[in-house]
Amino acid sequence: MNTNDPLKDMREEREEQKNDAIAQLNKFKNNKITLERPVFFVPGWTDESCQCWTADEENKDSVKTCLEGMCSNFNFAHFVNFEEESDSCDSFLDFGVFLKQKIEKLIGDKQDFDILGHSMGGLDTRAAVIQESPLLNINKCITVATPHWGDNFGGMDWFLRTKLKWLTNKMMGKRKYSKNNIQGRNLDPDYKPIKILNSIENRKLFLECVQSLHLLSGTRDFCVKGSAIMDERGIESLYAKKVKKYPPIEGANHTGEIGICKDPRTVVTIIKILLNIPLPEPDFNYGYV
Repeated sequence: MNTNDPLKDMREEREEQKNDAIAQLNKFKNNKITLERPVFFVPGWTDESCQCWTADEENKDSVKTCLEGMCSNFNFAHFVNFEEESDSCDSFLDFGVFLKQKIEKLIGDKQDFDILGHSMGGLDTRAAVIQESPLLNINKCITVATPHWGDNFGGMDWFLRTKLKWLTNKMMGKRKYSKNNIQGRNLDPDYKPIKILNSIENRKLFLECVQSLHLLSGTRDFCVKGSAIMDERGIESLYAKKVKKYPPIEGANHTGEIGICKDPRTVVTIIKILLNIPLPEPDFNYGYV
């Protein structure tokens, strides 16, 4: 019987990449880095407290912890929290309004800044830019595992399953299911908010308002899959060339223990993008993952 593990080489390569990333993070900590602009970290809808960026797991450093240890100007890093506003929001279009207010309250409406959104946080960011009174002055926008085109595999099916769970819990006298169960509806590609966000006019408007858009994803992210790519078809090349598509991070999941935001390779990539440190040239024609 063949006892060879066909995936052994892949796992070993992945661990080697992570160890290299950890070594790079340690160099940043030893030498200190300086953020060029204020940076805002936006959570996904089911993570209003920003745990994707700030919560530590055992033996893992959060993005916040990493930056605290390496930034000479950590006060430039802002971690957005939607806990108070969540109940009044029905979609990422609503969150976009609050996101704009939070940013302008902290730095005004004149200063350039960078912004990162995990999952639906990327949709919140795009929504903030296409408002009647748009969020402006974004230099670098980085989306991490963002379902730009919704989720063909989740959508209404996820919504109906979570709604059924809520009804079951209610009949059994258990704690009511979170209002965030309608997140699934917002991931339906046929649902109006996604269609509004992805009209040619609004994609063009968004790309007009940012200096560059960087798209990060993971190979094990079955929540997002190919939707992590923002399609620039139908957009003038002047704007389309702002979109930087990176090869997906091998083995990274959407969230949890192997979540993409907890992966040191992601953290290193983010820091290098923010600091203009050269990375392998993104493949502008990278296919759907």
